[in-house]
Amino acid sequence: MGEVAMVGNVGAMRPAWEPSESYLERSRLRRFARANGHSDYATFFEWSIRDLETFWRATEQDLGIVWHAPYAHVLDSTKGIPWTTWWTGGRMNYVATALRHDPARVAVIAEAEEGTVRTLTFGELAAEVASVAAGLRSLGVRVFTMTEIDERGMSTCVEEAIQIAAHNTAGIHVTMDMDVIDPFYAPGVGTPERGGVTYREGHLAM
Repeated sequence: MGEVAMVGNVGAMRPAWEPSESYLERSRLRRFARANGHSDYATFFEWSIRDLETFWRATEQDLGIVWHAPYAHVLDSTKGIPWTTWWTGGRMNYVATALRHDPARVAVIAEAEEGTVRTLTFGELAAEVASVAAGLRSLGVRVFTMTEIDERGMSTCVEEAIQIAAHNTAGIHVTMDMDVIDPFYAPGVGTPERGGVTYREGHLAM
């Protein structure tokens, strides 16, 4: 619990913990702020809300995100803030970013319930990921991304999905997770994600 200090007639809660200077010197956030000319939180915060394009471009570069196709703009709000699109034109798979480290560096240390411990380097983890991906492809698993749906159309993608799912089977059962609908049309879903399908696309899919 933090201590309460009296400021005038008002009790103000003192922080339960404050980082030491040596701790702050190891802060990635502080290093990022200073690298972009901000030595205090107030100016750093102001930059983050006043210059979104520059702030998020700098953030993305600092994180070292791997792009398969570069983006043209960080964000596009020409249709209004609620319909802002991010990283327009960019294509990426976060797996490439997550596995970009030194192949010899330890990535995972896992301990099973019986106590056995397994360690994987980034190189070994990348091989495991590639093996799983190859297995899914060999089983004929097909994924339709929102980019593909936008480019080819919902009707075409659904028809192709039905042909794949119905091949050599006794029949298929189709369900639809409402989370795929853009939150503009379905705001109450568990994981709202802008850029989902429209109401009409969802209706067509079913």
